[in-house]
Amino acid sequence: ERLGEIWETQQAEHPGDWLLSMEIFEILDTTSQQPELKARIEKFLNEKKGTTKDLSTLISWGFRLVEYHKKPEYQATLHASPK
Repeated sequence: ERLGEIWETQQAEHPGDWLLSMEIFEILDTTSQQPELKARIEKFLNEKKGTTKDLSTLISWGFRLVEYHKKPEYQATLHASPK
């Protein structure tokens, strides 16, 4: 729930900021919580991709990174790392 509040505040006070939105999207994707909020953020990010080529590239990389973090080989290295 707090992520929704944080995102709404960010949208109201810094509507051009996309990086916090990507971070919240990644958290929601990892936890599988608040699917409606995740969908709204994904829509916002996809709309942002249309504003400039640089933003399109960065946001696309962000989405790819979210998907990469789900891969078994990434998870294996994450859990094998010394603590």
